[in-house]
Amino acid sequence: MTREERMALANRRTGLFIFQISWIMVFVCLMLVNVQIRSNFASWPPEGVAPLDRVLPTLATVGLIVSGVFAWRGLNAIRADQNAALRQNWLIALVLGAAFIVVMAYEWAIVPFSEQYGTLFRVMTAFHAVHALVIGWIMARVPAFSRQRLLRRRSLGSGRGGQVVVFCCGRVDPFLRGVVRDLGIKVRGLRTG
Repeated sequence: MTREERMALANRRTGLFIFQISWIMVFVCLMLVNVQIRSNFASWPPEGVAPLDRVLPTLATVGLIVSGVFAWRGLNAIRADQNAALRQNWLIALVLGAAFIVVMAYEWAIVPFSEQYGTLFRVMTAFHAVHALVIGWIMARVPAFSRQRLLRRRSLGSGRGGQVVVFCCGRVDPFLRGVVRDLGIKVRGLRTG
């Protein structure tokens, strides 16, 4: 790799890192707004608003964490060139993620419209839902690439398991193809130039 190519790669990785940090900062800001608004009330939720049941969201969160375990197992299956195991683990991860989205939609529908409580809840839930839907849409593309044998063990270098998601973005969105190329993922049949 020439010096210019290494610098371009470093710049693109820095750009991706800044994007990820900005996404995290939005979540942090929403949590801080939540804390600030909650501190203005004697009780939370405010009087007159029934509290949500904690069992269903807790189960959905546990399901989402478990889906991460299955996605991780799927990435390990890619490293071992086991496409059937990838599809099985990935499907379980997607089903658990879809269940999480359904629970979020249900909660969205049952929360009463109130001034700050309802608005804050809906903004935080909507932002999280958009995030989860985009990740789910990207993850849904991985088994198709596996069937087409576009994902191979050496596509995922040591410590690069999360780049499978970037690979899928690059395959779907031409804008991110350069990111895929610059992260050094080797993919058969993908033109990134």
